[in-house]
Amino acid sequence: MISATSQNSLFFKICPWLVSSLKQFEQAKLKGRLGHGWLLCGRKSIGKINLALNISNELLHSNAQTPIIMDAVEAEDAITTRHEMHEYHPDLHWIYLEPDKRDISVDQIRDDIIEPLSLTSYDQGPKIAIIENAEHMNLSASNALLKTLEQPTDNTYLFLTTGNPALLPATIRSRCQVLNVSTPSHSEILPWLSNLDQSVSKIEWLNLLSLSSGLPFQAMKLYHNDFITRDKEYIELLASIFDKNLDPQDLADRWINDDLELALMWFSYNVRKTIHSCLGAGDVNSQEIENHSILSNLLSRLPIKYLFQVHDNIDKIVNGIRTGLNTELALKAMLLQLSTKFAD
Repeated sequence: MISATSQNSLFFKICPWLVSSLKQFEQAKLKGRLGHGWLLCGRKSIGKINLALNISNELLHSNAQTPIIMDAVEAEDAITTRHEMHEYHPDLHWIYLEPDKRDISVDQIRDDIIEPLSLTSYDQGPKIAIIENAEHMNLSASNALLKTLEQPTDNTYLFLTTGNPALLPATIRSRCQVLNVSTPSHSEILPWLSNLDQSVSKIEWLNLLSLSSGLPFQAMKLYHNDFITRDKEYIELLASIFDKNLDPQDLADRWINDDLELALMWFSYNVRKTIHSCLGAGDVNSQEIENHSILSNLLSRLPIKYLFQVHDNIDKIVNGIRTGLNTELALKAMLLQLSTKFAD
């Protein structure tokens, strides 16, 4: 076994909201329902890789201890540096979307999954493969993996994490047991998240959690990108394009220079919140309503059908960021149309 000091904490410590999913897996193991293929499903930035690595550690080490809860500071560092590891169990084979690549290739599947799984294990124990964010596999990679899922070697386990299982071929999904990872409630995650910086108020953390749709690691990213301040700035900037005091293209340039995906996540949340408010749904705390009253009042003056269209356009631009499409033109067109629509 590799010492705790030489491997990432993600193997032997666990985020608190993942404990219930780990127990579900352990129950399946105790009841003899341990299939060779597993699909770990949950929203992006929920920590599915932490769950997969803890499961792997338990399978690879018969004397593995119950994982201890990982605090927010250590969890953030472990998640951020997880791909920098060069030393872990020789019977664990782990692939992911490499930097500057558009997909997980068939060569990765063949060289780093299929071939090593066909060999004898290092210490006569199980062999494990993890495909992180498996929805990024291209069709050739998925087809190559299918045979291994259909005819695995003895004592072999494959764990595919995904934030969108619908993007995986049905043939892959049908050959895997599903282990769902739920998004924790705000009340469950707030004390844990607050330890990252206790000078940040409860209301500010709640706002960051709301902006990130309850995803702890996204809330951390917003915190480090100073969204406590940017939140107020973006409200004022959007109000300025509605008032014709700011060119929509200038706002687009600002978002692109800051972090476009985070800015769009912020905008998507506010549009969605306004839609819920117009429909009489949702439950937002009074401090948050006060902080966003200007923007909410402005957006609520637009037709709700158009707000749904804006929300869809934001999703398309976000997908464009991830697929390498030209998003600058689409963003500027959306903001210009929004400004024009508000003037009608």
